[in-house]
Amino acid sequence: MIRTIPVASERIFAQIPPGPSVGILGCGDCAAAQHHADTKQLDRWVERFRDRNPVAFAVMTESPCDQRVLRRFLGLVPGFGNAEVILALACPVGQQSLIRLLRDFTPAPRVVSG
Repeated sequence: MIRTIPVASERIFAQIPPGPSVGILGCGDCAAAQHHADTKQLDRWVERFRDRNPVAFAVMTESPCDQRVLRRFLGLVPGFGNAEVILALACPVGQQSLIRLLRDFTPAPRVVSG
């Protein structure tokens, strides 16, 4: 298990200006086990963005660090293509996996570490 440390909401909001649509992707493995990306945290982030940014999606996936799992999963997420920014509630490995996957998308959403 990789230890995750949540980023302060002020730092996240400094990187995501009001307006762009946001997707929230949580890790269902390491980060969820440490209560940094469980369903309660996803709900809290949706609420924080409520009057600030439209939320295109808010989902958890198992092992976002595994490209095969992430590629299959994201193809099933309604609203995935509408996100201009993705808040990644995952360890650095899961975040890098998401960034590598998004290189194939045009335009690619920006990934913000959560």
